Amino acid sequence: VISVAAELADVADHSDDATIAVEAAYILGIAEFWQGRFDAARTHFERALQRYQPRDRHTHLLRYGYDPKVVALARLANISWFRGEPEQARSMREQAAAWATEIGHPYSRSAAAVFGALLAVDMGDVADIRRCTEELAAVGDIDSSAHIRVIGAAMSGYVDVLDRSGSVAAIRNAVDAFTPTDPMPGLHAILARILVAA
Repeated sequence: VISVAAELADVADHSDDATIAVEAAYILGIAEFWQGRFDAARTHFERALQRYQPRDRHTHLLRYGYDPKVVALARLANISWFRGEPEQARSMREQAAAWATEIGHPYSRSAAAVFGALLAVDMGDVADIRRCTEELAAVGDIDSSAHIRVIGAAMSGYVDVLDRSGSVAAIRNAVDAFTPTDPMPGLHAILARILVAA
């Protein structure tokens, strides 16, 4: 992924299409994030945000299917938590959710909800976990993607475990439903994280 993103960044350097530069920075950030290189990931996500222009939003949505400002902010929230910055993490998460709501794009709102829920799990904040699970359910009403359903089911199962009204079976079922062809990078890691928490 890093080599593909680096090629995209090279294309961006020789193009006057600002959206390519934003997407290249975001993809490089994702590649670094999933390898646990949070400082490098933060640099790329921040670069994507610096280059992002609201006027290009429709181009991003049409070409790439999501708003990079939403997902970069959401990922920065997770990175802030890993770096011991809980207030920054909450702020970034709220910024991602607010922008996703403002632009009204279902998949971007889903991304904000997923990474917001993951942050709540990492923080161990039970009230936040409940709120994020409700947000995932609400997002599931407008974005019926398979990965949103499976993450929502896993989070609901986790709430049941917290309430002592269920077992980890619902979460295991969500993990078992994962297939390597699922469209969301990191889906298995997200589900495994929820299972470990439960």
